[in-house]
Amino acid sequence: MNSLFRSFDNGETWDSVFFYPQGSFASFCNIGDSVVLLGTWGGIFRSVDSCQTWSQVLDTYNSEVFNDIVIDTDGTFYAGSTSYISGGSPGGVYRSDDHGASWYLIGLEYHFISSLKFNSESTLFAS
Repeated sequence: MNSLFRSFDNGETWDSVFFYPQGSFASFCNIGDSVVLLGTWGGIFRSVDSCQTWSQVLDTYNSEVFNDIVIDTDGTFYAGSTSYISGGSPGGVYRSDDHGASWYLIGLEYHFISSLKFNSESTLFAS
C-alpha cells in the first residue's frame, strides 16, 4: 500500500494523510500525538505535526525496505531494514538519537532484519 490513512471516529471515516508513489509502507511508529515515522522501500519519512507535512529523513535510494521501527524507554529510535539490491545500501539496524530527524547504521549490515523488539530489561533484539 502506498497511502497512509487516518481516522478520528473509530474507523467510520478515513482521510488520506500521505501518498508515496515510489513504493509501499512497511512499518509505522508514532510517538505521542504529533511525531510519526514511516518505514518504506527506500527510506524513512517523518512528520512532527500530526501528519500535516512530511520529510524524508533517511534515503537509501530504493535499495532497502524498512520493516520495523521501535523506540526504547529513553526515546532512542531503532529501524530494521533489509537490502534487496546488490551494491546498494547494506541493510541492518539504524539508530536515531534525535526523535527520528537523522539516522546512522549501527550494525548487522547485510542481514535481513524483519523485526525489532525490546525485552523488559531494555535489551534490543533483531530477527
